[in-house]
Amino acid sequence: MKKYILILLFILMPVTVWAWGIITFTGGGSSSSGEDWTKDADLVALWNLEDGALITDSRSTNTLTNNDTVTSSADEMQGDYSGAFDETNDECLSITDANLHSNFPTKSGGSANITVCAWVKIDSGAAVTNQTIISKFGYTPLELKSWWINAWHSSQGVITFELIIGYNSGASHEGVEHATTGVLNVWYYVAFSIDNSDNYRIRIWDDNASAILGVDKTGTFTNSMSIVAGEVVVGGAYDDSGYDRTMDGLIDSVKVFKRVLTPDEIDATRNETYNP
Repeated sequence: MKKYILILLFILMPVTVWAWGIITFTGGGSSSSGEDWTKDADLVALWNLEDGALITDSRSTNTLTNNDTVTSSADEMQGDYSGAFDETNDECLSITDANLHSNFPTKSGGSANITVCAWVKIDSGAAVTNQTIISKFGYTPLELKSWWINAWHSSQGVITFELIIGYNSGASHEGVEHATTGVLNVWYYVAFSIDNSDNYRIRIWDDNASAILGVDKTGTFTNSMSIVAGEVVVGGAYDDSGYDRTMDGLIDSVKVFKRVLTPDEIDATRNETYNP
């Protein structure tokens, strides 16, 4: 009888330890952080802005073009690197409407439901300037305005976050401002959403304070957002002369969803615990 007990323990104990190790490692997702993007078909673009892969969309085929030329920085918030943008060179990353994947929200002829999230750190740049985080917004005379998330840098170094949409077939625009301002050289997680009824949300995390910046700016635009064939530009916007209103600083981990995320879901994408 004792012989059989010893054999049984020898077989079961290694199996128990091995199984426990798997449970501890996986944490419920596809990575050690517990984040699993593969479960959400509504995530249509994921630009991690990693060194050697600044233009790569790790989720789909929305490959960017590097303009004048964005480099990498080891100062990052997700992954190993972020994208470093210099406004004096009008550096930005872009993709034309025609090259966007067919499921990309606000692609010409597509849906208005969209959420965009990104880490951003504005470190300098000329005062009283627009520091574009990401846009699909072509200025006069192009008149291809859909949406633009912008950081207005005042002469006092104060950052005002703005969400602007185009209407009237992209020829006109209206915008709203987040009520609480930011400052230079701080990482912020900036998220905005717009639905098919023109309801919007701006939600911002202040990493220096480890807290949500003020309260979310929510409401409904007076006009309906135009869905026109403008370029998507990370770190800038564009007009007939080229790229402009570019940013001076860092951008990391840009995510685009074709639906409106809840505040809790936005927070999960920031915490790397997003696992729908």
